[in-house]
Amino acid sequence: AVGALYFDEICVVATNIPFTPTQSGALYNPGFEDTAAGTGLNYIDNWMPFGVAGTIQGSVVRSGNNALQLYYPGTLAYQSWDATQGWKYASSAYAFTPSADRLAGASTLHGVVILQFLDSTGTNVLQTYESSWFTTGSVADAWTALQVSGTAPAGTRYGRTSLALAGDTAGY
Repeated sequence: AVGALYFDEICVVATNIPFTPTQSGALYNPGFEDTAAGTGLNYIDNWMPFGVAGTIQGSVVRSGNNALQLYYPGTLAYQSWDATQGWKYASSAYAFTPSADRLAGASTLHGVVILQFLDSTGTNVLQTYESSWFTTGSVADAWTALQVSGTAPAGTRYGRTSLALAGDTAGY
């Protein structure tokens, strides 16, 4: 076991859009409130899974009633959204590990918010940006803000925000 990592209050903000974005920005179900606690990663409203080691739970939350729990390396949840080349975007989330079920293992084990830009097919990644890492050495029992920003390169049609528990990889 590697312990538990939680994410809550995720947001994407397009800084070039001339309106006041909602708290969720481009994301739907950013606080996981639209999904019942106990729902597995493959069935979370508006989020796409990679792996199956995640669930919605309500026992550890920063806001609202729910948070996403990831509990095995190589697991992530993501949403794609329309993006415009040349515009700067930012994604953020809060991460948490409880002292009673602390994230543990290899020093490269980490939670991360990933911002990617994709072409018109939605499958070819043009650019990837990562937040700082939430690691096994991060403070337990405290929510930590993870933020990432980047500019959409030429050829961008979509952006993607991912929340990940990554293993021994050097990055995305």
